[in-house]
Amino acid sequence: MRNGVYRVWIRGLGRPFAGVAALKDGELFAADRQFVYNGRASERGGWLTAAVKIKRIYNDAPSALFTGTECMHVNLAGATGREFAQLSGTIEEAPSASLAVEFAFLCEA
Repeated sequence: MRNGVYRVWIRGLGRPFAGVAALKDGELFAADRQFVYNGRASERGGWLTAAVKIKRIYNDAPSALFTGTECMHVNLAGATGREFAQLSGTIEEAPSASLAVEFAFLCEA
């Protein structure tokens, strides 16, 4: 994926979320209406991996995943192109939970 701003869709945190993400030289920052995400991403041979920290910023709906913690760590991996990525991931603090994340390029940053 190239540096820029992306539309992001996240499934697996209780209900689907849509937000925006910025990728700049391997640094990743994203936000939706309930969470912020920051971490590092690297790409090799059409495969993207990312280590991301999730922090709740607004609690409009209880989440079974966030009982007793307001911060979680996610490891993501999946296929990528120049302007998209489809990733799946695991949450360290909730090993039985999984995430699906899709990125679609919007503009250069």
